[in-house]
Amino acid sequence: MTRTLLRSLALVAALSVAAFSTALAGPPWIAIEYPANPFDRDTRDAFLTVRTYHHGDLMNKTVT
Repeated sequence: MTRTLLRSLALVAALSVAAFSTALAGPPWIAIEYPANPFDRDTRDAFLTVRTYHHGDLMNKTVT
């Protein structure tokens, strides 16, 4: 009984740490590049480029 309870508590603690570690990684952030890269065909005539990131991964989100 005690061993099962300890295993359950250890499992809950491990899952809690795993779930909250991504929350501690930080909020999403944006990178604004000015001037835009004229050699990139997608951004050739753009005034600036805005990129959104979440935990270091490039995300496709609408910035308002």
